[in-house]
Amino acid sequence: MAAEHRHGNKSVYIALGILPDGSKEILGIWTEQTAGAEFWLRVMIELESLASRPS
Repeated sequence: MAAEHRHGNKSVYIALGILPDGSKEILGIWTEQTAGAEFWLRVMIELESLASRPS
């Protein structure tokens, strides 16, 4: 069985939060070929759900 390998361009987006004490926290990491409106809507919805859950 032959394996197919595809190479392409993807971007990596990282959301970084800065806490009141100055420490940093990675809120999410996403990879996407194109960063259109649908992608950013998904990111915002995911970040909103993080903000609304209890610590």
